[in-house]
Amino acid sequence: MIGSDNLTDSVPHKAMRRLTVAGMASWGGDGPAGTTCRECLFWTRPLYRSEQYFARSHEKSGTLRPQKCQKACALLNRSDIPKVDHAQPSCKFFQLNPEPPAPERPKG
Repeated sequence: MIGSDNLTDSVPHKAMRRLTVAGMASWGGDGPAGTTCRECLFWTRPLYRSEQYFARSHEKSGTLRPQKCQKACALLNRSDIPKVDHAQPSCKFFQLNPEPPAPERPKG
């Protein structure tokens, strides 16, 4: 990296790399502070609400299932990318979803 003393990754770059997982459109943590993929317009939800949360029989019962990032699908021109967890720190392509899903299944 230009300007680096040791020609390796800079400290901020290493931190963003740790926050990034496969399936994201850009570096994790590069979006607005405190935002997650769940709150992004590109983090898609399944067509049926019953598929949105883990089943009661699953160990993560009641929490959101990972979903695909539509921005990553468009940038890579692929639809078979890995799904991203809802708590993942957002990337630079973050666009606020006016109605993000609740992190846990609503009671009732």
